[in-house]
Amino acid sequence: MASGSALLALPWLESMNPLSATPASAKPPTRLIFCGVGYGFTEKTFYPTESGPLDHLTEGLSPLERHKKDFSII
Repeated sequence: MASGSALLALPWLESMNPLSATPASAKPPTRLIFCGVGYGFTEKTFYPTESGPLDHLTEGLSPLERHKKDFSII
């Protein structure tokens, strides 16, 4: 009985919820990602040279081309 009561004391975890229970019209959550590299990034190939919208990505950011409207560099 003791282990049964401990199981009941656990909160419901959203990760245990099946995907089918999520409404199809639910808006995807906003995400935040911090990228860090032990030795840093090469300034010429990573950081954009212009401020504002990411019209042209640098060599280091080019793999993210299809997502450029979805992120910002701060």
